[in-house]
This record gives sequence, C-alpha cells and structure tokens, in this order.
Amino acid sequence: MKRLFQISFDTLLLSVIPIIIWNALGFILEKNLVVIFSLTYPIQFLFSTLYYIFAVGPNITAEKKRDQNIVYSNIFLGILVGILVLLLLVFNCNIFLSIMNVDVSVFKIFTIYSFFNIFYSYVLKLVLEKLYFDKENKKANSISILFNTINLLSIVILAIITKNQIITSFVTLIIMTLSLFIILFFNIKKFKIHFSISDNIKNSSIGIVENISMFIIYFIGHINAYSFGMKYILASTFVGIITDTQWDMIYAIQTVVHIDVSKDNFLFKEHLKNGYKFSFILILSSIIMSFVLYKLYTPNITIFLICFFVQIIFMLFFPIITIRQHYLQIKSKETNTNPTLHSGISKTLRTICSFIHNPYCTYIGQIVEMIYNYIYTKIVSKRISEIR
Repeated sequence: MKRLFQISFDTLLLSVIPIIIWNALGFILEKNLVVIFSLTYPIQFLFSTLYYIFAVGPNITAEKKRDQNIVYSNIFLGILVGILVLLLLVFNCNIFLSIMNVDVSVFKIFTIYSFFNIFYSYVLKLVLEKLYFDKENKKANSISILFNTINLLSIVILAIITKNQIITSFVTLIIMTLSLFIILFFNIKKFKIHFSISDNIKNSSIGIVENISMFIIYFIGHINAYSFGMKYILASTFVGIITDTQWDMIYAIQTVVHIDVSKDNFLFKEHLKNGYKFSFILILSSIIMSFVLYKLYTPNITIFLICFFVQIIFMLFFPIITIRQHYLQIKSKETNTNPTLHSGISKTLRTICSFIHNPYCTYIGQIVEMIYNYIYTKIVSKRISEIR
C-alpha cells in the first residue's frame, strides 16, 4: 500500500493541479475557461501512448536485459517524438476547437497552454518512471511537488497581476520549460544509444493499445455528446473533475505490478488486496468531491448521476482486471496467452460505442469494455495459479 500511495501521489499532483488551475483561471479571467479541461481531455491519451512506449516498456525491458542505456535512450527519443506531436497540435489548434464546436477566439490561447502543460507532464513522467523502478519514490515525490507547485503558483499569480491571457500563459510556459530542463539535467545520466523499440512495445502493448483507443473514444465521444448541448458538456466536465484525478491515481496499481512481475516479486493476493483498498479510498474521495463541488457547477442531476455511477462501477472492477491483464502481458511467453489482442478487442467494442448518436455513448462503451475484460481475465486465470 505504501508504494501505491507514493507512486499515485505524483499522479495526484499531475492530475489535480490542472483542475485547480482551470478553476482558478475561470474565477480570475473567464468563467468558461474551465471547459478547456474537458476539451483537451482526449489529448492526454496521445501522450499516455508515448509514455507507455518510451517509459513503461523501456524500464521493463531494461530490467530483463540488465541494460539501463535502454531507459535513458528512450527518454531522449520520447522527448523528441513528444515535441513533434506538440507542434502538430499547436499549429492545428483552430481546427481542433472548431471540431469541438466551441469559439476559437475565446479558448485558443489557453488551449495551447493546455497542450504544453500535458506535454510537460508527459516528460516529467518519463523521468519519474525510472525513479520508481530504482525505488527512489521519495525523490520522485519531491521532484513532482516542486514542479507542480511552480506551475500552479506561476500561472495563478500572473493571472491575478496581468489579467492577460497571452502574458500569463507565455511567461508560465517559459518558467516551466526552465524547470523541466533542470529536472532532466540532474536525472539523466550519460548513456549509449540502445532503443530496443520492439521489446519496449511488446512489454507495454496493452497500455499502448488502450491509450490509442481511449484517444479515439473520447475525441469522437466528446464531439458526439457535445452536440446535444451545454448541459451535457457541463455534466461531463463536472464528472471529469471529480473522477479524473482518481482515474490517474488508480493506474499506480499497474506500475506496481510492472515492477514486481519484472523483478519476479509478484504476489497476486497481496496486490489484489491492496488494489481494492486503494480503489475504495479513491471512490470515497470522488463521492466527497461531488458533494463539495456540486453547488459550484450545478450540473443536471440526472445526467450527472448516470455518468458518475458508471465511473464508480468501473473503479470497483478495475483492480482485478488490470492486475491479471498486466501480469499476462509481461508473462505472455510463459502463459501462452495474448492479452494485448483481447485488450484490443475490448477497446474496439468501446470505440464502436462512441459512434452511437447518444449523449451517454462513452459511458455505454465503458460498461461494454468492463464486462468483456472481466470475463476474459476470469476465464484465463482459471488455468494460471499465479493469478487465480
């Protein structure tokens, strides 16, 4: 449990700080800016895909091959690829906002800031993943606290002083760029080029498939749902605000599984017990947040309850599903299984649901995916004692 909280603490900061920022900017500058949180939500899955390719996979591969050059080489390559994706997003910002059916002139400046902020969080996670595998969790926590505190204070203070979107976002990004350079300088060692891309992808294939699918799901799903009007946009934004941090944190369960399975230190019952405890704590925190923040947003109660109920149910099933999935992924040769294929099938079913012309299309897909993955992992685990 201690590792789950240490690892998820960094994710908590990377997730909750943007929520605080968008609420603060909405209060200081323009009320509707809070909507940017949900507008740019799909973009995080693009960078999460890169995170699995250039952080999760390389660290597992490096443990197996006893070669840390793989980790540092992929951090370097991952930053370069991330910059290309970022530039593509920035230069196509107007098109992105038009597709999302919102006013470009109102949201453009801080949407670009949001793109940069998601990219910076991705780069930081490349470094933090290495520290987790080196059991330097306290150092990772310290770096995360410093980085996120600078980010929050910079943009809020500048917004209060200048009341200007361009100055606030531009100066904040300069400060964050310098901070990131310092973090990279002190945490990246000299290395010889060794990418091992095919092994990296194989060792993190489930996460890659999931995040590519999630980008499509939420990009199409949000376009679909938002066409039904502002009440669905507001309800979706509110549910995201009270559950997104919890969803980001719950993936610490996967990180611990990756570390222990790759180091041959995996105990299924212990992981499952801790996973359920952690999940219940996160669900409780979401419920508390819903009561505290409801009057601030006042979303349609029926829409909110339907969406929130689906999130809670999925969180309850998440530990058992993800622990089995990621054990099978790393041990696929020994277990003669193909969990990536089934993850792809479940995400395909969920993606198809996103095209349903219904405001709840993404939540329908979430239920379908959960049922499929639970049945599949339950059937496979019957013949594998380590996850039974």
